[in-house]
Formats: sequence, C-alpha cells, structure tokens
Amino acid sequence: MPEKPARNVRKDVVRNREVLVAAARAELSEHGLALSLEQVARRAGVGIATLYRHFPKRAELVDAVLVEAVEQHAELSEAALRESDPWTGFATFLERTAELESTNRGLNDLLSVQLEGMPACRAVKLRHYRDIRTIIARAQEDGSLRADLRAEDLVFITWGNAGILEASALADEPGIWRRHLAFMLDGLRARAATPAPLPPMSPAEMQRVMERLGRKRTGRA
Repeated sequence: MPEKPARNVRKDVVRNREVLVAAARAELSEHGLALSLEQVARRAGVGIATLYRHFPKRAELVDAVLVEAVEQHAELSEAALRESDPWTGFATFLERTAELESTNRGLNDLLSVQLEGMPACRAVKLRHYRDIRTIIARAQEDGSLRADLRAEDLVFITWGNAGILEASALADEPGIWRRHLAFMLDGLRARAATPAPLPPMSPAEMQRVMERLGRKRTGRA
C-alpha cells in the first residue's frame, strides 16, 4: 500500500489534535477533572494511542483545553478593575465567575485546585491572582468590603460554589445559585461584618490544600 504524502499526514495530525481538544472540552465541561481519557478518545473517534501521541500526560490535555476558559476568567478580573465603583467591581466579578463556572465544570474544578504539568493555565492564574488581590484591596479601601477578607478566602467561596452550582443544574430553576450568591455578597459587606472566628489560611497552606485536592480530583491522591 502506498504511503500517504507528507502533506496528508500533517493534515491528519492537525485534524486528530483538533478533534481530541474538542472532545476533551466537552468531557471536561460535563465531568470536570475526573474525565475519562478513554471516553475522550471515543468521543473524538480516534484510538487511545492517538490521544497519548498528542498528549502523553493527562495534565497536558487539560492544559491545552482549559487555558482558553482560564483566560476568560482572567478577563473578568481585568473588567472588575476597570469598574469605577470598587464594590460593584468585586460583586460583579464573583457573579460573572459563577456564571462562567456554571457552564464549565472543568473550569469550576480547576479554579479550586492546583495541578502539576499545566504551565499555560498556571501562568494565567498567577497573573489573575494578583488582579484578585487588587479587586479586594480596592473594595476594602472604599469601606464597602469587610476588612478581614483575603484572597485565600475566595478559594473557599469557589469550593462552596462548586456544590451549589452542581445542585442548581439539577433544579427546576438552574439559576437558583444567584439567590445564594446574593445572600453571600450581603454577608461580605463591611456593614454586616462580625469578627471572624479564625484567621485565614496562609498562602502556603492554601497552596498545599489545593495541590492535595488536585491529586484527589484526578485520582492521584
């Protein structure tokens, strides 16, 4: 049997990568970081060996697929910093984040964990975290946001939102999460603040917890 011309081989390689990324995007959106690589290959219509030729490690596939969604999330923080009213910027950022997470379970998972081998997503998240700290500081300096909130506390909000969003998707009104977000935002206002019973996690401890969660979510705990 004659060999395929090099140009056709390159087209096949490009096509296979494209269908794998599209299939993984759908699987991540539906199943989060617990996605099955075998199901990704089946959905793409290729063999598992083809998947591993393009993405030898699970993290490489997730990185290639989710970096676009992470960029979208980073754009939300940039928009919040452009908002003239600091509280509106803070509140809108949390609302838009929940909207984005509600459509993509993979992003929902990724925002609350730390995974190795994902340089593209990690670079965006590092830049993004700096913006989040500024969003918080602006609203605190304005006197609208409780003074003891830290960026690490927002990770807990993300963890809580994950369960709320999952339950909301099964409800008669999938947007019911907005009701609970409104309650939470009222509780974060400076005028509603009462002393927190414990100090926040340190950045180092939060990093360790997110790494452990990442291993657990991907079956490597």
